[in-house]
Amino acid sequence: MGRLDEALGASRQAARKVVEGLELRNYVTTGRDPTDGRRVMVALTPAGVDYARAVVDVIEALNSSLTRSVEPGDLAAARRVLLAVLAGIGNTRSSDDWTESLGGESNS
Repeated sequence: MGRLDEALGASRQAARKVVEGLELRNYVTTGRDPTDGRRVMVALTPAGVDYARAVVDVIEALNSSLTRSVEPGDLAAARRVLLAVLAGIGNTRSSDDWTESLGGESNS
């Protein structure tokens, strides 16, 4: 799952949990790579393809709505902020570190 964890920007353990959840919902199947038994192959099921298409449709509708109702400069600013937040979420800082960084009081 090395490529998947990299694509998700997550740990191998987190990627494994995502795949397990998708497998429980019958959105993916997993199996060993026949050429390298250490590798796990993940494939979308027909239900997974349908679900992925539905997610894309929702995202496209949201993007369309936003571009009609929000100024381009504001959208660009929101995107920069969201990317910074996501980058911060991936950081291993404690909640106290975040609180102090934001000018709040630490719990310690």
